[in-house]
Amino acid sequence: MSFERVQEFDDLSLRDRIFESKRISRLPAFEQDDGGDGREFPDMPVNMTADEYNQQHFPRRYNSFHDLGLDELAHDDWLTYCHGEQITARDQLLEVRREDCIQMRPGREAEDACGELWQEVAKFLSTKYPMRFWGQRENVERKLYDDDTRESYPLDGPFGWLTLDTMARLVREDFCIFSKSPFSAQYTLLAGATCFPSGWRLRARVGHSVKSQQEAILPWEKLPEILTYIDELENALLYKRHVTFIQTARPSEPDFTKKYFIQESKDFFSGNISFLQPESLHARIERQMFRKLPKSGAIVLTTRVQVEPLVSMEESKLRHLAKEIRSWPAHIARVKGRDLWGRAVLGFIEQFPMAHDDASVVDAGEMTEPDDDIDIRLIH
Repeated sequence: MSFERVQEFDDLSLRDRIFESKRISRLPAFEQDDGGDGREFPDMPVNMTADEYNQQHFPRRYNSFHDLGLDELAHDDWLTYCHGEQITARDQLLEVRREDCIQMRPGREAEDACGELWQEVAKFLSTKYPMRFWGQRENVERKLYDDDTRESYPLDGPFGWLTLDTMARLVREDFCIFSKSPFSAQYTLLAGATCFPSGWRLRARVGHSVKSQQEAILPWEKLPEILTYIDELENALLYKRHVTFIQTARPSEPDFTKKYFIQESKDFFSGNISFLQPESLHARIERQMFRKLPKSGAIVLTTRVQVEPLVSMEESKLRHLAKEIRSWPAHIARVKGRDLWGRAVLGFIEQFPMAHDDASVVDAGEMTEPDDDIDIRLIH
């Protein structure tokens, strides 16, 4: 359309849009790039890979898995099927808050990794619990049969949200699947089936790199280094570590989801000083287990959460808990709320009295190290 014809339009806004469109059409056009992974430029030389760059500029700070706080894990200890109050909580969460518990990044990579993990889970269950789980064929379709529920679950796909949902209902463990970018060598959260988060939101994390958010997710401390270590293994060993929290819960709380489903760190403690009684204080032990999937190379973080009242714990466990609480660095202790509940917890374990008034908990005393900067005030 010529300039003269456009000038004949009475609608000024229409004339402006046409002129702008013609202006943009005259700008030079470029073919969209490939997002930076180099696939569109096979003849372009690369000085070094991302892995080589990271090894040169970010040297490792560990020599063995012990330096990362890991221990070897027996394969038989990987999964346990769900029972009791935890299966009740998981079923409730998957019914009313499914999108908070199940997330997956769109694409074939995530689907394949979920499918491979499901094969490993089904194989494990049918091997360890053959009286409850076994494989069967219906025509040409392979399925995992659960004798307790009388249900069968497809093993051959398609894989996706339903696959994650199935695994979340069958076992008491949560799953996070990580993949490594060949360009940046960073690990990204591909998918997750997480019913019992410890102070973080799955929906806000899927699709993002671990390194960019590890400080926001307390249970993910040192996770980039751990994933790198697992990724470089040439064997199929499993490794584990434990992350401990203290949380408050009503002893007779009928809603089990309140005990296990915690998306914010502040929700570990109710904020009411009346909850600083031994019967309301619980140790939340999160066992994290790491393994690499053989085909896709994705790394799976499997998490098993146990929440136990202090009054029900054995003396040896209580003493170990007190030792661990004292060992936390100041910044970890502050985020976990040690200045709020420390006197109450250590007082119960070590049998020294807890004195408090309506507004504060008294000096944490032996709980702190000389160089710890801990605010002991409790505002409620």
